[in-house]
Amino acid sequence: MEFDIWAEYCNASEENAKQFFDDMSRDIREVVDIHQKLYTHINQEPNERSTRDIKTLRENSATLGVTNLEERFTQVSDAAKKLGRGFKYPAAYKIASKYAHTTALILGLNEYPQIVMDRFYECGSILAHSCLGTVEKTILKRCPSFYVQL
Repeated sequence: MEFDIWAEYCNASEENAKQFFDDMSRDIREVVDIHQKLYTHINQEPNERSTRDIKTLRENSATLGVTNLEERFTQVSDAAKKLGRGFKYPAAYKIASKYAHTTALILGLNEYPQIVMDRFYECGSILAHSCLGTVEKTILKRCPSFYVQL
């Protein structure tokens, strides 16, 4: 589901693609920061490797033109809204989250397992097909003779 939105979002404009690229650095920074905070909390001092990693990330991000590494990365729900998919995204996300966080679902699954699985597979196949179509359009936009070269 997220691949589908991000593929369409990046294909919509160079600015969106750059935003997604920049968000990669922000996402990495956030993960390293969280590890550093946990390590520091447990060990009462920062981890030297994480400190080096953050420094390297800042240097490389500047080289790649990431303007604000401290900014929060773009949420997929915000990208969906910008694409006019603000209504569909929450519904698809709710379905996907039931399979990612299955505790309540598993407890009640004995009653209607096939119905639930059918809906999940149906939603997944629609999103996968949409994502592949967007990726194909993106490739053909950049390389119109792609299929000719095969």
